[in-house]
Amino acid sequence: MLQLVSLTFSGIGRFVEPQTVDISTLGNLIQVDGENRNTKGSSGSGKTTVFNALDYLLGLNDLPTTVLQSRLTKEPISVRGAFDFNGKPLLITRNKRGLIIDLDGQVTEGSSKLSEEKLDQILGMPRDMFRQILHKRQKEGGFFLKLTPKEMYAFLTDCLNLNETKKKLETVENELKKLETSKINYENELNKAKSALLATQESVLSLGLAPVRDIHQSVILELKSKMDASSSALAKLIEEHKNQNSILDSQRPQLLPNPVLETIPQLENPVLLDTSLDNMSTITLLEAQIHALNKEIKDLEEKEHFRIRQLKDSISSQKMTVQALSHKCLQAQAAKEEAIKVAGEIKKIRAAICPTCEQSWITEAAKTHENDLMTKLNQYKEQISNGLSSEQVIAELQREISIMEQQLEPQGLDIIMSKKTLNDQYNGQIAEERKKAEEYKKEMTIKNMDILAQHASKQKMLAFEVSVRNDALLADVSTKNKVAQDQYQLKTQAVREMQIREMDQARGQSDIDKKAFEVAVNKLKMYEDARVRYESSMTAMKQKEAHYQAEIDGWDNYLRQNSYDLLMATELKKALKTFLSCSFDDALEAIGDGATKIIRCIPTMSNATIQFEGQKETKDGKVKEEVNAVLSMDGDIGIPIKSLSGGEHSSVDLAVDLSVIDFIESETGKGINVFILDEPFTGLDTVSIEMALEVLKNSNSTKKLIVVDHNPEVKQMVSNRLVVVRDGNFSTITNSEVNNG
Repeated sequence: MLQLVSLTFSGIGRFVEPQTVDISTLGNLIQVDGENRNTKGSSGSGKTTVFNALDYLLGLNDLPTTVLQSRLTKEPISVRGAFDFNGKPLLITRNKRGLIIDLDGQVTEGSSKLSEEKLDQILGMPRDMFRQILHKRQKEGGFFLKLTPKEMYAFLTDCLNLNETKKKLETVENELKKLETSKINYENELNKAKSALLATQESVLSLGLAPVRDIHQSVILELKSKMDASSSALAKLIEEHKNQNSILDSQRPQLLPNPVLETIPQLENPVLLDTSLDNMSTITLLEAQIHALNKEIKDLEEKEHFRIRQLKDSISSQKMTVQALSHKCLQAQAAKEEAIKVAGEIKKIRAAICPTCEQSWITEAAKTHENDLMTKLNQYKEQISNGLSSEQVIAELQREISIMEQQLEPQGLDIIMSKKTLNDQYNGQIAEERKKAEEYKKEMTIKNMDILAQHASKQKMLAFEVSVRNDALLADVSTKNKVAQDQYQLKTQAVREMQIREMDQARGQSDIDKKAFEVAVNKLKMYEDARVRYESSMTAMKQKEAHYQAEIDGWDNYLRQNSYDLLMATELKKALKTFLSCSFDDALEAIGDGATKIIRCIPTMSNATIQFEGQKETKDGKVKEEVNAVLSMDGDIGIPIKSLSGGEHSSVDLAVDLSVIDFIESETGKGINVFILDEPFTGLDTVSIEMALEVLKNSNSTKKLIVVDHNPEVKQMVSNRLVVVRDGNFSTITNSEVNNG
């Protein structure tokens, strides 16, 4: 545990020269008073700065170094504290160069991270917690009771080092959830396996008895002999019919050949009239002239497009230049505004006034700052000059752009339009010539169609005459051939009918024998297939039955192990909860007893009792991690702290904070031997201040309680006093005195 012996600091706030506060020579209750000789009061002397220096030394201050650094000197802030750490001398020094820790001759410096880690080891707890037990700042109130119930719980959990136990409890609870989920999964899998086993056993019963063989091989062989005999008789009959058909084919009559028919002669094609009109030379000449005109028009348009494109490129280039110069003009405008500000600051500096805080500034730094500002002012002047010249160039460029934009109007359109008009005239002449040729072609086509129609009529009459003579020749030959064929077909039909009757009889017998044989073979095959299927199904069902029985045994084993694990985890959870609850309840009881002893020193609260209600378990088994503080007094039980009067509330705050600090330090062996209260009585009346001071005087704490306050009630009730005196801009600790009254 840290024991502060002395504190030496300089370059902080209004303390320029080194100041030393020797804590070891003072009692357990100390007042830090102020004397401002400028105002004849006590405010503004720098009382709080003394202990801001201690916070800065231990890395507890939330103010940046630039705020703490004194502006009255060039010397950097420096704080050194002499401590006793568990019986060993400890010297801690912090300044702008870093942190140096000398513990019993072992020095840690250089790496800021290494030094800060060493300091954390010495403090032995998080710095935000350490600051709470060291320094109660202005208007903070009680640090413990201002916490929410959940924050109180978290604060005490950190103090009692119960986080690891909480983590173990959370791990056990998570494991319990996993085990319960596993149990459900195991039970589901076991039920699935049992259902599958029952279904498999029912499938085995549904297979019934094995199939019975109702036909033998000898019957099949007998049927095979009959089928072969009928098939042989059918084959012999087919061969006989084939021979008969061959004889009939040889007796087929020879038909007379078709006579040579007369061919139809073709008349000579008629001479057709020419449908083309000889005017192509005129059209060709006109098309050549149109082609030449189109080329001239295209050349004129391309020259005009090239001229306009060059003008647009020039305009675009000039506008980009204007845009770049406009940026310089904007910079010049901004520079002009900054130059006015800088000139004002230079004026203030030359008048020995700080441009930031409007206070007197006569150090060497003022001259350096003035030179820097003059350099900036010259830079701004150069930017303003560049902006003015850029404005002139922009005006000239804009005039040139205006002239070029006027030249963008199209030129030479009258020549192009005249050539296009001539081109249209030539196209009209070509259309007229082609129209004449089309009309002539239609006239000649009509005449040619009449010539072709007369030719087709003559050819049709000639073909009809030849066709009549050929039909007569064909009819005579066809009649003779038909008589011979009819006689042959009558003879052939009688033979075919006899063959059909014989074939039907032989094929019918063969089909009956074959079907009987196939039925017997299929019946034997069906028996074999049924036997194989039955044996295969029975084997598969037995294998499934054994598999599902093995699964059931396995899931039973898993469930037995899971039940054992659940029992062990549940017991462990109960043990951890009991440990947490007991540890927490013991801590709350100790803090409440300590605070009660302190608060009862006040006559008006001599029968008061401060109690803390700790964590509770809800109906669903969850722990409600909260702490609530209540007061019992004058027969009233469970009075909320917030409902107390100002003096009672402040007294309870102090009593609880002192009890919490003593408990933390006794349990952890970490802490510091001082507790600073910075203007703790602001807004309280005289009676309330006296009540709070009674709490401090009767706290029985081994700490040095330092009250930074200038109330006369404090001077009357506190015997040890430090005085911080401000004279002009500087403050000093001029004396430390011990009052015996």
